[in-house]
Amino acid sequence: MKTENRSTLHEELKAQTIELHKKAHTIPYISNLLNNDIQLNSYIGHVHAFSIIYEELEKQILNPKNEVTSGFLENYSSRVPLLQADLEYLKAMDAGVNKPEINHAKNVANKILLYSKTSPYKLLGFIYTLDGSLNGGSILRQHLIKTFQFENNRGTMYLSILDDRFKKYWTAFIHNLNSKITENQHKHDVTSASREIFLDLIKIYEALLPIDEKQ
Repeated sequence: MKTENRSTLHEELKAQTIELHKKAHTIPYISNLLNNDIQLNSYIGHVHAFSIIYEELEKQILNPKNEVTSGFLENYSSRVPLLQADLEYLKAMDAGVNKPEINHAKNVANKILLYSKTSPYKLLGFIYTLDGSLNGGSILRQHLIKTFQFENNRGTMYLSILDDRFKKYWTAFIHNLNSKITENQHKHDVTSASREIFLDLIKIYEALLPIDEKQ
């Protein structure tokens, strides 16, 4: 009897983001970052936007009343203090409040709040895309160090999180995605939300042009 080969949820998530990864690398901010050629205000906008998103995300996923996400976050450590420390170092706690990337980030935060009440499995898709991007954080960090001469992780603490604890968390998170999510609707929520926030991040990256180029 021939058995049916089925992809794991993680394999489905990876497959759907291949095209999005390719698109992301064509965005001027990302391609310039990888060529050590971005302005500091663009990077500040990047960090500021992510701090807004993670602040709302962690408020919801770390809520003890959120029974959906609690079983997926073993060894999770908060990203918010790292992002805030980066912003403080960059002297940018109040920078870019009215910039397009900040408005995009606030829209994502609003979605997180909504989904926490209506479709909590979608938050797992948000986590997958956001934390998954940290697996390449060490590469971005090296380019930022070359561009801005950062030292001792200052200005890049968020991107420096790829340690043994993070690796254990990520391995367990992927295992839990594959083993704990069995209902098709929940799988759909995860995959659709992962794509949705990837497209939202692309909007943020597209907005991260130097100020004189936005005008």
